[in-house]
Amino acid sequence: MVAAAFSQLEPTIEERITAAGTSVEELLAVAADKGVQREHALKIVASLAERAAAEGPAVSAKFESDPRFTRLCRMLGHLNNSTKLAAAKHDLATVIGVPDADEAAKKAQSLTLEQTVKVMTALASKKSRTVPILQALSTNISLLNFPDESLLDKIQQGLQENLAQNEQPAPVGSALTSIGILRYRDAALLDALSEWMVVHSEQCRPQDLVSFLLTLAYTGYEPSNLDAALEGAQAVSVLNANFLEQLRASSALGPSACLKLLNIDASAGLEIKDFKGPRLEMQIQNLLNKPKRKEILVRSVVDALQNLFPSPGFLNTQIDSGMGFLVDVECHVDAKGNALALDKPAPAKTKSSRIAIMVWEYADLCRRVCEPTGPNKLAVRLLQAQGARVLQVPHTEFSPNEKLVQRVQYLEKKIKYLAKEKGAVKEKKK
Repeated sequence: MVAAAFSQLEPTIEERITAAGTSVEELLAVAADKGVQREHALKIVASLAERAAAEGPAVSAKFESDPRFTRLCRMLGHLNNSTKLAAAKHDLATVIGVPDADEAAKKAQSLTLEQTVKVMTALASKKSRTVPILQALSTNISLLNFPDESLLDKIQQGLQENLAQNEQPAPVGSALTSIGILRYRDAALLDALSEWMVVHSEQCRPQDLVSFLLTLAYTGYEPSNLDAALEGAQAVSVLNANFLEQLRASSALGPSACLKLLNIDASAGLEIKDFKGPRLEMQIQNLLNKPKRKEILVRSVVDALQNLFPSPGFLNTQIDSGMGFLVDVECHVDAKGNALALDKPAPAKTKSSRIAIMVWEYADLCRRVCEPTGPNKLAVRLLQAQGARVLQVPHTEFSPNEKLVQRVQYLEKKIKYLAKEKGAVKEKKK
């Protein structure tokens, strides 16, 4: 009874393997235990293989002739030691704790996102491509899933905590690229990254600076240390006729580049004070297509407005702004929010306002905060600079599944608020 009680206090073989890590002597000491089974042997050999891969063949030569290691190899099969060691390095089943690859593949389908990342990292470190497990993981990844907000929060906290100790630009550039792709707009994190880029500007590669600027553009964030004085000079250089001719000659002037040029030209004329540089003179054909991804949401807004206004003639839809983007819906109202006909001049002494309605679906908004992405924020600013009042309709506030009455009331309230806000605004010409 006493012996049984003391045996319960001793660590298990699993715990001893974990505690040994990649220490050759400690792992071989565990291998000498009579209670070691095949699954234990597999994990011990895998750990030894990891140590040998990290430090070279000199390490493996030390334990391949050890009788304790030979015993493990006999337990795992009749292969010679070197072959068994190589096989253990590529046995991915050890990654998730089961001895059979097919069984491991079944288990891979139920892994959480964090566990999947760990498994993929382990597979990469072992340079292994076991087909059943990779198929299971890729199937799981390809399924529709939503961002793990808690994981994103944990990552951004870790980035901020460790950023000051980092001296290498490569991981910062990689983080900036990921933030831009995710449209993850966290002011504190972006400020910290901006400060790091300024302090380490001499070490940064050109691609790191490009990633930084693109991320700020995607998220629509302007850190406090961003030099706004560069805007005018940049616009002059981009709108320069020689530069545009070089773009045309190099076949780099595709649809996307043309829309960006329209953005820059509009910003130069409407946002940059006393801009004296060149303006865009080349003719750019209509390259804008109606975005199918938010067609249902826009149609729902139009249906609600048609119940609010006297006739469809009081609305325009999918208007080319001439500034590189489409306006989803446009209407004119008086100071009380009553609709005015678009094809007739406003009555005498009537103060009218142009309402530009921009509908935001999921891809139009940032993560972390419910704000439009950088290109959409630019569109709002340019419309406001023209004198329009912009009504933003995010999918988080307006759903096609709501009752028609609720949708009409939502839009009516927003339009009347914009119409009354500081009186009417006289439209500016581009």
